[in-house]
Amino acid sequence: MKMLKKMAALLLVGVMALALLTACGDDSAPSFAQKAEDATFASVKASTGIQVNDADLKKLAESKIDLIDTEKGTFDFKKSYSDEDSKKFQEDVYSTGKGSMTMALPLMKDGKMQNNGTYEVMEITADNIGSLNQGTDTMQDLLDGMASANGMSIKITKIGVAAKTVNGKTYAAIAMTYEVTVDLQQ
Repeated sequence: MKMLKKMAALLLVGVMALALLTACGDDSAPSFAQKAEDATFASVKASTGIQVNDADLKKLAESKIDLIDTEKGTFDFKKSYSDEDSKKFQEDVYSTGKGSMTMALPLMKDGKMQNNGTYEVMEITADNIGSLNQGTDTMQDLLDGMASANGMSIKITKIGVAAKTVNGKTYAAIAMTYEVTVDLQQ
């Protein structure tokens, strides 16, 4: 009987410990950055039809958030792509009329590029998280403007979205791979 009581007590201690550990792992409430990422991707998904947040492009997007000048709230557009990729892209387009490029950049606040190639980055807050499509619409407008000004077509083929809180401010960035077709006969 004494042995049975000891085993019952040991079993009870084990169950209680397991219950405590189970409660500690409750990560059901997403962080604000995760909510911002989800809202941004939903907007991009709606405008492009792309259903997958590509893991590699998501990492690239997150790396661009680290390049934001958080004191000024700006980003240098030249940091959105690599010079090597840009050079190869231009060579492909000029020789074959087709090219593919990947770039990543934080969401723009108002869609206005400064003369020095920087722009104001959108800080995501509880007040504007519901209207993140403004930042993604600006990105699409930028691509559409490039396409029409240069007589080309642009098709986005992959998307990666990331959001991150830096110094108490939350930012989202989008990485995309896109294909460009140009009529070389013009």
